[in-house]
Formats: sequence, C-alpha cells, structure tokens
Amino acid sequence: MGDGQIYKLIPKIMAEIGAVGKEGKNEQQGYKFRSIEDVMNAAHPVLAKYGVFIAPEVIEKESQDRQTFNRNGEAKTSIRVSLSVRHTWYASDGSSVPVVTVGEGIDSSDKASNKAMTAAFKYTICETLCIPTKDLSEGDLESPDAGESVNSKPSVPVTTEEIPLDRMLPPAEERLTKEQALKIRLRFGESLRPELQKDRDKYLNDFMGLNLYLDENGNPSLDAVPKQMYVQVGKSAVAFAKSL
Repeated sequence: MGDGQIYKLIPKIMAEIGAVGKEGKNEQQGYKFRSIEDVMNAAHPVLAKYGVFIAPEVIEKESQDRQTFNRNGEAKTSIRVSLSVRHTWYASDGSSVPVVTVGEGIDSSDKASNKAMTAAFKYTICETLCIPTKDLSEGDLESPDAGESVNSKPSVPVTTEEIPLDRMLPPAEERLTKEQALKIRLRFGESLRPELQKDRDKYLNDFMGLNLYLDENGNPSLDAVPKQMYVQVGKSAVAFAKSL
C-alpha cells in the first residue's frame, strides 16, 4: 500500500495546516498547551478538503477506581482511565496508515473514557501531522518544572469535600492567588511523613486530581481551585497528606 493516496495526501495536509499555537497556559505551573479545540479547528477543514478521515479503535484499556469521601463520610468513587487507541487514517482509495497513541482521563462519573479518547485523538493529529507551535520553541521551555508531576497516579485518597460530577474551571480572577497556592503546597509538604516529602508535588497532584480540580488541559492543579474554597481545600489537602 506504499503507493496509496494516503501517503500522498498526508504530506499535503501537513503543508496546509501549518502551525497551531500553544494559546492555553497553566498559570500555576507555568507551561503552555494546545487545546483539542484549536487542533481540531485547524485540522478539520483540511482533512475534509482531501477526503481523509480517521477511525479510532481502542486496543487496550486500564481503569482504576479510587475511593473518596464527602462531608458526611459517605464513600464515592473517582475513575481513572488509560487508553491505547489505534487511529487509522483512510483515503478515498482505501489506503490507510495506523497510528497508536495513549490518552488518560479522570472523572467521578462516566466521562473518564471520553477524556482519555479526546487526549489520544489530539495527539494522533499532532504527532502524525507534526504540527508545530507558532514560535517553534523548545518543548522543555514550555513544560512543567522538574518535579511537577502533572499526570501522576492517585494514591490513598482522603477528602471531606463533596465532588460534583463535572467541576467547572472558575474564571482566572476567582482562582487561588500564587501566594495562597504556595501556602497550601508548603502545608501539604509539612504534613507528609519525612520519607514522602521529596515527592510532595506528586502526592499533591494526586489529591487535586481525585477532587477534580483540573486546569484548562485537564491536569490536576491548584490553579483550578476557587478562592472561596481556599480554607476548605487546604484542610482537606492536609488530611490527605497525613493519611499517606
């Protein structure tokens, strides 16, 4: 199938899409990202123009149930899903190219798999078409600092907060200030056992993810916490740290 249309059309699509900038920014951890909306808005018209479509197929799934507790001590469950998805790119002559990517998602209802599928789909487009950012800067300059584990796996969960099924990200002006976030981070680290303190940020991200405080890119982040929840989240975070 090396002479099929798909091998000629993908380079044309790559040339026409051009760059998609990292317009989103995680204010708390200081890295930029490309949203799925930006990627799809750039890719869709060019894919349609050349008659190329993408068919997804889940080839491997891993799901973990994590227990949380609300104010009344009632148990609730958050679900973390990791999917390996084969996306097959087809042209009108039937020629195709398979691309496998991995996506992860966490949710307390039925959206964990949806989030994982969305992530895997975004990366199959970005990686297959080698979509650059507008400034073509080094990826390391726009990634979280070393030690900021934004996708770490949850540990033993403890929370006193009732988690909504689909927590909305508050406007920037209504979120924690950098000073408030720093205070929570420091108190969290102080509450960990000494042997765990070197992994403070990993465990803090676990806590944020389990409570669905997620940034614009779906990663656990203190930047997603409303100012009005500062005291409550601080107390819950300390309780989580002491339970590890």
